[in-house]
Amino acid sequence: MPAKNADTEPLKLRVIVADDDPHTQRAIEWILRHTCTVVAKVATGDALVEAAMAFHPDVIISDVMMPAFFGSEAIHRPRAVGLFKFVLISEEPRTLRQWIEQGASCVVHTMDLDSDLPTAVAAASAGHVFISSQAIGPNSGGGRH
Repeated sequence: MPAKNADTEPLKLRVIVADDDPHTQRAIEWILRHTCTVVAKVATGDALVEAAMAFHPDVIISDVMMPAFFGSEAIHRPRAVGLFKFVLISEEPRTLRQWIEQGASCVVHTMDLDSDLPTAVAAASAGHVFISSQAIGPNSGGGRH
């Protein structure tokens, strides 16, 4: 849960959005507008590492498939410069659990951005694991982790 400022309003979480699609960057910023401040929007792995060093965000939100930047690089390259909590975005439901094993705090399927991204960011910030509902499916017999 975010800290509160002197006026007792919750402070917004500071996030970096890493995605090579500017439309997706804007959509994420809009989805999180009430709970987060996007301190940087980047489109490359190098820019993500630079932004992480400069801004020390509460959470990094990254697409797992950007040009010359794939999968675990979205987690491991920024971790080389600091301890960060990650929400990864993936289009492939079968890989969502894999990213948790690789070190992501939370994973969200692109089809679940509207419904799951705010919850995933809050969970990552609090040190919890969250897996998008697309990874769980109707036959899993459970809710989100």
